[in-house]
Amino acid sequence: MGLVDIFLVYFVLNFIFIVSVSYMIVAGEVSNTWKNETIPVLSLATIMTILLVFGLVYEPAGYVGAFTSMLLIAKSKINGRVFGKISESPVLCVMYLIGLCALSFVMTYWKLGSVKAGIALGVVYLAYSVLALYSHRIREEACDKSCHKCE
Repeated sequence: MGLVDIFLVYFVLNFIFIVSVSYMIVAGEVSNTWKNETIPVLSLATIMTILLVFGLVYEPAGYVGAFTSMLLIAKSKINGRVFGKISESPVLCVMYLIGLCALSFVMTYWKLGSVKAGIALGVVYLAYSVLALYSHRIREEACDKSCHKCE
């Protein structure tokens, strides 16, 4: 599997996961597992960045490490600890996603030598940012509707 193939697999997986997580957020299925709907978005962006970095650096052998880290990050208790503080603020979420985008862009440019890949990466992380901000808005609306303070 070549580097360009790894990059294409990354985008196909991102598309599938972004669509599924956005459906879960809109349908209200995420809040059954997580208290904060932003946490799965940050978790997914982190997992996909790890997948891209390991895939580009170590090529197919790197996917073993990436999938292992995915299994660890995917647990909701670990997600709450890792992304709890970041997920409270929309600004911190966007800054975190900008950092992930920069890391992905640097790795992609280093391995593929293409600036055009940065446009595609920007679109992916823009989708993650929109999902994070939308989930914050949903959470704030839910807090406004209820008469008690949100956790």
